[in-house]
Amino acid sequence: MIYDKEKELEDMRVEVQRLNDLLYLEQNSEETAINNRVTTDTRTFEITHYTHTGNNTASGVYPVAGRTVACNSLPFGTIVEINGHEYIVEDRGAMAGNVIDVFVDSESEAIQKGRYTTTVNIKE
Repeated sequence: MIYDKEKELEDMRVEVQRLNDLLYLEQNSEETAINNRVTTDTRTFEITHYTHTGNNTASGVYPVAGRTVACNSLPFGTIVEINGHEYIVEDRGAMAGNVIDVFVDSESEAIQKGRYTTTVNIKE
């Protein structure tokens, strides 16, 4: 009986490592695709921040800090460059107009980063 539990644990470790490897490969291919995009438009947006709700985004993916933003005025998949960092529009929110809500890891980080207006490059 002990042997079976140890084998199950090892199988789970192997599966977790496989999933981590697949996620790593997917993120690298996304980063390569993002880096090859060119700026097609520059606009001024109000930037806000939000954090975990425990749910997937409106586009169906789980939000990731440093990647996910919510915006009602741009289509899903749009790449935006904010202060030199590129994000992907993957969510919607209760905001109107030119507002981008950046996903962060915690409520305290969202509060600390606050709200501001800046120029955003929209990439193709």
